[in-house]
Amino acid sequence: MSDQEITAENALAGIVNAEPELSPDDTHSFRNAAMIGDEKLRASGFFVNIVRRASSPAFTGTAPLVLVVEDDPGTVRVIESVLTRHGFGSRTAGNLQEIIRALNAKPQPDLMLLDILLPDANGFAILERLRRHPDFSAIPVVMLTSLSDPADVAKGLALGATGYMSKPA
Repeated sequence: MSDQEITAENALAGIVNAEPELSPDDTHSFRNAAMIGDEKLRASGFFVNIVRRASSPAFTGTAPLVLVVEDDPGTVRVIESVLTRHGFGSRTAGNLQEIIRALNAKPQPDLMLLDILLPDANGFAILERLRRHPDFSAIPVVMLTSLSDPADVAKGLALGATGYMSKPA
């Protein structure tokens, strides 16, 4: 077992299918930001997508590599098709063990698209663990989920998501 494998397993060890708890203070500013224009955008038929600048190093390799964490095979096919069409490479994972394997593989992903509702883990808990681990904290993570409530957006951003997009995207 390589050092990278040990690192990924340590980063995500003990994850259960439960959300991490945040205090109201942790989410207050993000909740306010998530509400700006929400009603007007939804009335116009738009979903709210919030993204902040990543502090990660430049992309590695020739094509940026995106780790797609999604358990629905149809959604994975659509996302991979879009990524390929735009010159991105992709790696997929649909459960916790697949996420660990995907993070262990070289090269490390340049971006992660992370669903929240997974069969054996919660995306918020995964994000929280990745942000606390020095080997994975710089990977930009965009939450791509069906959960579009402002409280969910606020929670994702408070936990360190680079962006938040609601499905269907």
